[in-house]
Amino acid sequence: MNSPSTPERRYQERRHLRVGATVTISPTQTLEVRVIDVSHEGMSIAAAANPRSGTQFNIQFSFPTPNQVPVTVTVTVQVVHSVLSRDHGGFKIGLRFLHLSPDAQTAINNFMY
Repeated sequence: MNSPSTPERRYQERRHLRVGATVTISPTQTLEVRVIDVSHEGMSIAAAANPRSGTQFNIQFSFPTPNQVPVTVTVTVQVVHSVLSRDHGGFKIGLRFLHLSPDAQTAINNFMY
């Protein structure tokens, strides 16, 4: 239970999403990761690398849709935390969305509801 002085880490409901994603670290450096879950505020991924808290990068991934045509989005995120996770075969990384385009926001909203 959180005390009044302990900030709550998760404010939004998360929904499982098991898809691959591509992290763009620089124009010439990318990293393949796996999405674990998504919320309106952020997402969790599993990766072999352990980024520092506060690191920002772009991540591209796709949402399934009822008509079977995936919707691909690219969003800017910031690392909130990263922990070694045996269950995920690497690091479980919590990310906060920083800049969502209207299309990305719509795709997230459609997936969450």
